[in-house]
Amino acid sequence: MGKHPTLRQPTVIPLITNLENKKFVKEFQNAFGNYPKVGALYGYIAATFIAKAYEKAGKTDTEKFIDALEGMSVDSPVAN
Repeated sequence: MGKHPTLRQPTVIPLITNLENKKFVKEFQNAFGNYPKVGALYGYIAATFIAKAYEKAGKTDTEKFIDALEGMSVDSPVAN
């Protein structure tokens, strides 16, 4: 089975010019030596939500974590 041609294409993530995206792309490139693909972006956003919710909840209590997530927003590489 051949490679899917879109996997060779550069990602559009570096074309987004907000400050959060520039930081994300730079840190990703420093860590991995290439541009982030969409999976890295989704993982980053999910991890940011999880970290902020645990920080807001103050402990690892499921109900407090869920309450902390309700209505939460975070800065993202694709939109602020």
